[in-house]
Amino acid sequence: MDKSEQYIKMCNCPEIQDGWQPKEQDFVIALGSYNLRQHWKDHINSSTYIKGVVSNDVFLGFGPWADKKDCIYLPQQDQLQSMVWGSDFTSWGLAISFHNWLVSAKSKEFDDTSMEQLWLAFVMWELHQKRWDGKTWTT
Repeated sequence: MDKSEQYIKMCNCPEIQDGWQPKEQDFVIALGSYNLRQHWKDHINSSTYIKGVVSNDVFLGFGPWADKKDCIYLPQQDQLQSMVWGSDFTSWGLAISFHNWLVSAKSKEFDDTSMEQLWLAFVMWELHQKRWDGKTWTT
């Protein structure tokens, strides 16, 4: 799972965050002074709570007591794939489209990166015709 600063920046966009429906097992990162670690400790006996600390402020899971505005959702590779799978792709068609996108000029800026970053870039291109310029998503 990519927890890099680059991936966090890439995920922090309305196209990803606004469509997110929080559920258990989602990876999130705390924003600002919001202390997910303390909430995790406070709600450990709750029926729904953050399942475990991945690193300092990245957590696996999401509780009903947390607010989306306090977190950045970091989609996993399978979650990214499902964002486009349901549109016009079969599993085979998705693999072929991803391959074609990878060998095109659209993916050259991702030569040394994670699979999550690659799939996020593919999702943003397929659904929103946006490219990552190193700082933001542009049309």
